[in-house]
Amino acid sequence: MPEHGKYGKWDSGAMQEALNAYKNGVAGLNELARRYNIPKATLERRIDNKNKNIHGSEKKFGRAADLPPEIEEESKSCFAA
Repeated sequence: MPEHGKYGKWDSGAMQEALNAYKNGVAGLNELARRYNIPKATLERRIDNKNKNIHGSEKKFGRAADLPPEIEEESKSCFAA
């Protein structure tokens, strides 16, 4: 089945390499975004640590949960029966 959508096409390993290269001053933001095939805005948010729920090269989509993971798992088991 063909993949749909344009989001999240970058690789977590490439993101980590790009972050390290930026911290070491290897190249600028634009060059690293092109070199590692990562959207410039995404790379910039990771560098500035502006993502609310994601840090570093981690990948996550969708909204943030309102409840802590422990409570959310507990509520799933209550309603599964």
